[in-house]
Amino acid sequence: MSRKSLFTATIVAGLMIGWAVSQHVTAADKVPAAEGGPSFVVAGGGATPVLLDSNTGQTWALAASQTGESVWLPIKRLTGREDVKEWFDREMLFKRQVEEQASKRAESEAELRRQAVKD
Repeated sequence: MSRKSLFTATIVAGLMIGWAVSQHVTAADKVPAAEGGPSFVVAGGGATPVLLDSNTGQTWALAASQTGESVWLPIKRLTGREDVKEWFDREMLFKRQVEEQASKRAESEAELRRQAVKD
C-alpha cells in the first residue's frame, strides 16, 4: 500500500470513528433550549467550529471562502448503517479514481522524461 493510500485510509477511518463517537449523546450532553427561542451552541473540538441548534438538532460547519468571507454550511447527518456504508463506498471509489489518475499522470510524465532523454 502506498503512503498516499495509507494516509487516505487513515483519514477515512478517523472520520468513521469520529462519526461513531459523535452518535452517542446522553441526556447530560444536551444543551437546554432557551425559553421561547433558538438555543445555539458553538463547539470547536474538531477541524472546524460547529454550530448546533439544540432545539432542532441541526448543525452547521464554519467555512471560509478564498476571499475571506465566513459562512455556516449545513452538515449532512448520516442516520443509519446503510447511509454510512453508502458514503464510505463512494469515498473509496473516489479515492481509487484519484489514485488511478495520479498513476496515469506519473506514467505520462515518466514517458515524457524517457522521450526527452532519447532526444
